[in-house]
Amino acid sequence: MKCFKKSLSIRISASELGDADLSVADSLCWMGKIHRENEELFDARECFMVAHKTKSAILGTHHPECADVLHNIGVVCDDLNLHPQSLSCYSQALAIRRANVTDVYDVTGMNEVCETLNCIATVYRTTGERQKALQFYQQSLKRRVRIVSAVISDKDQISTLLRTYEDVISLLKLEVSESNEKSDMLGQIGKLLLEM
Repeated sequence: MKCFKKSLSIRISASELGDADLSVADSLCWMGKIHRENEELFDARECFMVAHKTKSAILGTHHPECADVLHNIGVVCDDLNLHPQSLSCYSQALAIRRANVTDVYDVTGMNEVCETLNCIATVYRTTGERQKALQFYQQSLKRRVRIVSAVISDKDQISTLLRTYEDVISLLKLEVSESNEKSDMLGQIGKLLLEM
């Protein structure tokens, strides 16, 4: 961390723009990741928030790098159990990521969209809003199926798709066990199995 702080101070003093420089924002993102790994979550959040402010000012609010930083802020807020803030950041990141996907065969862009959809679903699952969680997992599944069909030889993509299916199935099992409307739930499970 000392190296990053030294690097950051050098970048700020060497830059004509001070802390309003992309290299400073990049250093802050790296520092945020290290703070998160060290479970220094408030410091991580602060680094990411300053980095987002800088990147938004320089690149524009709809730039993919801004989505990445928002996603990281969402992760840290989720770690801090700040679920409304987490959902807000994830939702903003999702909108940016969706807008920047070039087509259904943009594997990287679609993966980022799916990653954010899964994070939103996980927050809803954590807060007990299972139906909303299922909606977001199912959105992710539809995209992951397209990704796998585009890159069928990529075993990592297939593994990721299967993990997403497993998440949905475990959530559906919980819903069936607690639901009064068993026939509706069984219909959802049947539909999911047909899609598989």
